[in-house]
Amino acid sequence: TRKESSAASDVYKRQVREMFGCIPDWDEFFQQCYQCLKPGGYIEMVEHSVEPTSDDGSVGPSHFYTLWGKTVVEAGATFGKSFTIWKESKERLKRAGFVDVVEVEYKWPMNGLVSLPALSLCTPPGWPPFLTVVI
Repeated sequence: TRKESSAASDVYKRQVREMFGCIPDWDEFFQQCYQCLKPGGYIEMVEHSVEPTSDDGSVGPSHFYTLWGKTVVEAGATFGKSFTIWKESKERLKRAGFVDVVEVEYKWPMNGLVSLPALSLCTPPGWPPFLTVVI
């Protein structure tokens, strides 16, 4: 967040992507976004979890991904930056004054072995999986 922000109501759309772990005060950031949007404008957020999970139980409590995700979230809390903004954004946006906030969740496969054809189109082979929230 910055002390000098854009002039009030100067843009129609703000896009925020993968800023987890970067912004120290999300409430102030969202208030600045709200103040800089033209009436009827909107913010689009794309964030994902740093804690991979699985539908089939293959990523359990002792899995490396579980430990890695927990470690990243705890490190962020230690230095004052959230890595869980993907699940906090909806309420924080409402507190900042945004209305009609919509949250859409997507599943991204972990590897190329996807059994559902529709999901195989979501992620190019080799890309990591994440739960993405578009608000």
